Amino acid sequence: MTDLSRGDRAAFDQVFALAWPMVRGFAARWLSGSAEVDDVAQRALVKVFEQAPAFDPRRDASSWVLEVTVWECRTERSRVRRQRAPEASGAAPETPAADVERRELLQALDDAMSGLAESDRAELARVLAEEAAGDAASRKRRQRAVERLTTLWRRMHGD
Repeated sequence: MTDLSRGDRAAFDQVFALAWPMVRGFAARWLSGSAEVDDVAQRALVKVFEQAPAFDPRRDASSWVLEVTVWECRTERSRVRRQRAPEASGAAPETPAADVERRELLQALDDAMSGLAESDRAELARVLAEEAAGDAASRKRRQRAVERLTTLWRRMHGD
């Protein structure tokens, strides 16, 4: 990723070969059963390659790629949610107040996550992607990341 960010076009194939299975797998789990998984994964990789010059070589490339992928998956989920008619699902339409509350909670979570260290965000991303290893060290990193997120959340929003 560092070579690609510096303009080395020869690094494209290697980055694609490493990133595609990770991005495709993450999108498949995040979107569980969506017919759009491949399209979302492709859009995420296009953004990764478009934003490659802005990549900070001090960051973990996998975490950075997954962050881009998370945003693409969230965008897809929002698109699907907007397209669904409440009558088709049998659910009552969401009230404007409930929609605002949901959006505020998501924004608050994003704010809390941004206060975490990159390693904690990466660990939580792996948990969300169900890619966390089952070894003791990984479980401990995950536990600490969740504890720090909980502490930040409580500091920002109370219990």
